[in-house]
Amino acid sequence: MKQLANSKNNYGLISKILHLLFILLFTTQYYLVYRREYFPKESQDSLLYILLHKSIGFTMLFLAIFALTWALINKHPSHPKDTPAWERIFSVISKILLYCAILFMPLSGALMSFYSGRGILWFGIPVTNFFPTDKSLASIIHSFHVYFSYVIILLVVIHIIAALKHKFIYKNNVLQRMWKF
Repeated sequence: MKQLANSKNNYGLISKILHLLFILLFTTQYYLVYRREYFPKESQDSLLYILLHKSIGFTMLFLAIFALTWALINKHPSHPKDTPAWERIFSVISKILLYCAILFMPLSGALMSFYSGRGILWFGIPVTNFFPTDKSLASIIHSFHVYFSYVIILLVVIHIIAALKHKFIYKNNVLQRMWKF
């Protein structure tokens, strides 16, 4: 049986599954939003894409809360001994930013939907809206949501480059700690 929790040398099965889920779900979210642009704004196809985007996003909000809790109560594998101090600091900062991203992206999407007065249908089930309609606030949150999506892309690219650097330049096991199942 694979270890569920992280150890000082490796990520556990739960962290690996969460990592994979966020990759798949964020990729799906970007696809749904940008694919939707190919349809007329008020078309049935456009509506289906945005409803699915909201449902997955709302699911990701709860998954993010679980992932953050899991990260806080779990060990984190140690950096390789030869990792420079500046890279250790950069690694910690980038992980914090990525955790913020997995929380704030779906949270901003949910708040945008609630404040716009449109609400969320979670896979066809209406989610109770406790927020008053405020179109101007919804517009501000929408801007944050859009710009933050670009920040996430940048963070993910940096994350991938760092992982590949460990694999091909440093030739250590950092990448395998997350991807070896």
